[in-house]
Amino acid sequence: MSAQIREYLEGLFDVWSWPFLLGTGWYASKWGSAMLAAAAVALLTWFAVDGRFEVSRASLSVDVRSPYASSTLDAHLTPADAGEFDQVVGRSIFTLQPRALRQAALGNPFVAKAEVHLQLPGQVKAVVDEAMPTLAWVTQYGTYVVNAAGIPRRIASQVALAPDEPTGFLTLFDWQGHAQLARPYAVDSRQSRLDPDLVATILAIRGSLLAAPGQPDELQAFHFTQAHGLNFVLPGRSTRVVWGDSLHMERKLANLQGIWHWLESRELNAELIDVRPLSKPYYR
Repeated sequence: MSAQIREYLEGLFDVWSWPFLLGTGWYASKWGSAMLAAAAVALLTWFAVDGRFEVSRASLSVDVRSPYASSTLDAHLTPADAGEFDQVVGRSIFTLQPRALRQAALGNPFVAKAEVHLQLPGQVKAVVDEAMPTLAWVTQYGTYVVNAAGIPRRIASQVALAPDEPTGFLTLFDWQGHAQLARPYAVDSRQSRLDPDLVATILAIRGSLLAAPGQPDELQAFHFTQAHGLNFVLPGRSTRVVWGDSLHMERKLANLQGIWHWLESRELNAELIDVRPLSKPYYR
């Protein structure tokens, strides 16, 4: 009887004799690998649910570096929205991927660079470099910084940018909000955009005029009104240029430069130059 029991037990623990494994090619080494895999899954599950590896708001660090240090806007700007990182709060650090978090941060049009580092047990450290916007946009609804695509970001605190005083920053004064694409003229940073063609026009005008960027006479202030469209005062002069819309930029620019150099060569000054009539721009 004992011999039969011994044979039964030997057969029970002999994996090659188990009916459902016959012909499957399973061996002891594969069983060992399967058990190691199961242990790894159990360990990862434990890591995922253990509160010690959960990211808290206190263990989330986001350092936003601003490019506005030389601008009068610097004291009034708050860091760019780093809400892309709020999603990690409450999650296990083992479920996070630095590359995915970095790509999410770069989806913000005002972020130029982002670095993300994870540290055990549950720390997330991010360093974000803000992208330098193209200009400031001043309206009765608020002051915004705008990138080349016309996308605005509102300045949270109040800032007084006077139309006739240097701002240290390229600025468009558009009190009624008529320079935007959206209608009606009620600026909303979640929906409204400054006309990107107008932004390109402003950059082209400033780049073509005499003063070099950063010089005292650099053209910094532009205005936009419903009656005249884009207009500005020539740097170092009292001459106002009425530009109009963003169409026919190259032709208007050539007309402006022609009149400007003609006046300079004769040491004349003009109160106004209007380049809206393409065939007959005039000054007075």
